[in-house]
Amino acid sequence: MTTLEDLPVFTNLNERPIIFDSGDVGKVVVIDRQWRFVAKILDDRFRESSYEILPHHIADLQGEYRVQRFFYEHGVSVPKPEGIFAIPLPRAYPDHPLIPALIMERIDGDDFCLFHNPKDLLLAQSLFETERKKVYALGARLPDHRHDLNVLYQLLEEKAVLIDFGRPPEDEFNRSVESFFGLPDLTVVY
Repeated sequence: MTTLEDLPVFTNLNERPIIFDSGDVGKVVVIDRQWRFVAKILDDRFRESSYEILPHHIADLQGEYRVQRFFYEHGVSVPKPEGIFAIPLPRAYPDHPLIPALIMERIDGDDFCLFHNPKDLLLAQSLFETERKKVYALGARLPDHRHDLNVLYQLLEEKAVLIDFGRPPEDEFNRSVESFFGLPDLTVVY
């Protein structure tokens, strides 16, 4: 099992990383000075105690990386994954000199909820369906994605970018991230 000490340290950090988005179990932080990369950190939004690195965090991030990389290499529009790194975020996590994170390309896109024009709504739904068909053609599935969930849109470029490939913690089968998306074990490949 990979430990925090085994991870390479991401060093091109912005002095003041910016929390870009926050979900139920993770935060996305803009981490580099050029705004080219973001880090996904597993951190429960509803935690009542101080942050701690849980034993499954690195394994879950590695699974998410493998799924995202598989989709990226097979032509599905996803942020380019860079890898799993240890990153220092002392202002946000003062008790931890390093925390595990999935580093990926930052996508400049809009959420579906920002669209109000019927033409934009239809285009976004069509763009999502195109990406969904690519995933299904690979024999995979998108159990946690809809046209209005876990997708960023770049309507001028006519592009939908799928994001967030983690296994939700309430997944009662406690299966691997790959199996959650209907993929085989990718640990041998990545």
